[in-house]
Amino acid sequence: MDSFFERLIQELDNRKHLNALFPNRPIMIKFVCDKEEWGLYISKNSCSIMKKDIGESNLEIHASKPILCHLLNGHIRLSQLVKNNELTLYGSYRLSLLLESILWLSRDYQIA
Repeated sequence: MDSFFERLIQELDNRKHLNALFPNRPIMIKFVCDKEEWGLYISKNSCSIMKKDIGESNLEIHASKPILCHLLNGHIRLSQLVKNNELTLYGSYRLSLLLESILWLSRDYQIA
């Protein structure tokens, strides 16, 4: 799972045009899979992933490992997973839309 988060952070750093979506105030998104937790920290200044001492989060996602892999790779949208009851989401609708946009725009794609 760590490699999926590392790829996401790398894509967010490489795609400078996504910085316009990032909030001025930092937000913390917690991903919970089985007994592991990861915290995605996003702000205009930086993006990083934390594995320990995550603390309080603005948005929390609980999912199985395969579902989380599909989400982080951009194979399926967050809203579709929520609609299909394949993950549990705690937090504001606005933040979930922001995360969905960031994940969708940071996915791997082929240039035609």
